Amino acid sequence: DVNRASYPYPTEEEDEKPKSDEVKAREMWAKHKRRSDSTIVDLFQFQIRSELTCPVCSRVSVTFDPIMYLTLPVPKPPHSVPLTVLLSDFPRSSPRTMELEVEKSATIEELESALWRALQRTPAEVPSCFCFADVYYGRIYRQFDPQNLVSDFRQNDNIVAFEVPLCPGVRLQDHVFIPLVCRKKQKPTQFSSQTWQYEKFEPPRIVAVPRDASNGEVF
Repeated sequence: DVNRASYPYPTEEEDEKPKSDEVKAREMWAKHKRRSDSTIVDLFQFQIRSELTCPVCSRVSVTFDPIMYLTLPVPKPPHSVPLTVLLSDFPRSSPRTMELEVEKSATIEELESALWRALQRTPAEVPSCFCFADVYYGRIYRQFDPQNLVSDFRQNDNIVAFEVPLCPGVRLQDHVFIPLVCRKKQKPTQFSSQTWQYEKFEPPRIVAVPRDASNGEVF
């Protein structure tokens, strides 16, 4: 036993007289040392001030409690989002793989802002925006809305950021974003009875058209 305090511990009455915090802290530390006096206390323990106010009578109670450690919040590391960036001038520019650090609670709209900053560009250079989608076997499996959260991404999702040119003079919110699958027309194999066959090739595309566009205009 490393406790130097004598046993049995002394019985002490509470003193209700008003005192300054300095005096009260010194008295409560002395009271603690009369019960627990060791090298551990000397080296590692300290006091923390607690204040409680009674909601009924508004009496304020101040105590100085001995503690050995403080629990402090640790900042969460930023959430890293791996994605493939497909710029509007593809295939002139190759797809780029990037990792963006954002909060896990960030929205897709905030992720888009982080991508513009990482590219050191602004949407005003060429009227465009980024659409984020999960691409699976050359098709857009899921397209994410601006209000969706980054936490909606699953571990095995293949997230692609498509830079989509916007129609001149049309507001962003007045566009409809249509996913496209690209297929190549070619002669069939000798075992096929079809005149033509179409082979899908990656990556897919997303095009933006005005909300009131006709089928002919979309085509």
